[in-house]
Amino acid sequence: MCAVLVFPMLAESATAAALSAQPGAELQAAAGAELRAALQAEAGGQVESVPTSPPGAPGEVSVTRADGTLTASWTAVEGADSYHVTYSSDGAVSWSLAALNHAEASITITGVDNSATYIVAVRARNAAGYSGWVNSSAAGPYTPTPPPSTTQPPPPPGAPGEVLVTRGDGTLTASWTAVEGAASYHVTYSSDGAVSWSLAAFEHPNSSITITGVDNSATYIVAVRARNAGGGSGWVNSAPVGPHDPGTDYDSDDDGHIEVTTLAQLDAIRYDLDGDGAASTGNESAYTAAFPSPAATMGCPQSGCTGYELRADLDFDTNGNGFADEGDAYWNNGDGWRPITGFDADFDGNNDTDPD
Repeated sequence: MCAVLVFPMLAESATAAALSAQPGAELQAAAGAELRAALQAEAGGQVESVPTSPPGAPGEVSVTRADGTLTASWTAVEGADSYHVTYSSDGAVSWSLAALNHAEASITITGVDNSATYIVAVRARNAAGYSGWVNSSAAGPYTPTPPPSTTQPPPPPGAPGEVLVTRGDGTLTASWTAVEGAASYHVTYSSDGAVSWSLAAFEHPNSSITITGVDNSATYIVAVRARNAGGGSGWVNSAPVGPHDPGTDYDSDDDGHIEVTTLAQLDAIRYDLDGDGAASTGNESAYTAAFPSPAATMGCPQSGCTGYELRADLDFDTNGNGFADEGDAYWNNGDGWRPITGFDADFDGNNDTDPD
């Protein structure tokens, strides 16, 4: 009977070296051919076939990350018996062994640090030796996907009530009743009859808003809806608000004196003894009746107004019958004009010396 010999892997003595070898080191099966020839002669030629050269290197090594793991894969190498796999978390300075004789063309490495960046290196091996190393691209840190929220969003809020709009010089001020369950308000406005809309605010926190930079001559509509995490309510449109009326300038010469041209205005001075155009508390209606539709700050200059000036002849015979009688507006049961008291004033006749 002829002896049959199976070559031991010449890497037996190289196994320890493989564990400490860095990628790029080559393990060579030196004098392997001579030893095979000698053994074949002694065995009468009955020797199993053994590769005469190491396998080729794997192709690209792809790495995917999961929680605490790295999964590396590559194309199987023809002539390879197994694969030597290492990995590094310090940019290929040092390496850890994943597998020395791994049979498959993919491997999952467990227990890795989710916050670290890794490189995986693979080489193919057979009885004749090892291929060159192939390094993967760096696989960055793994961020676990948070579990889906089980919290249900609230239902969308109800729609706001009536939207009221007032005009100022270049402004629209809209207000509405706060909606229960609303986190914010979406506000738009239109100057073409609700054909097109401009955004005023998408997540406005309050139930009123002042929109600036609008055209005083245009008519506007403001639309509002309430919002929360569950969605938006229906839209509520304001009534159209017409062009801005700048009001009457009662200090047209900007000299700081409010101009008096009627008996009603002369009488209303008693409600504003400091002459700044703001009536004392409780007398606002009477004052506004004498000075209707005033411009902002009565039209006074930036420094404000400090008094009044008579700018027209005033006739106390309001019924025009030539007599002071009960038909006159300021008859006051025969007492006539009621004095205005409680203030100090300088009388300046503006050099008017005409007795008429």
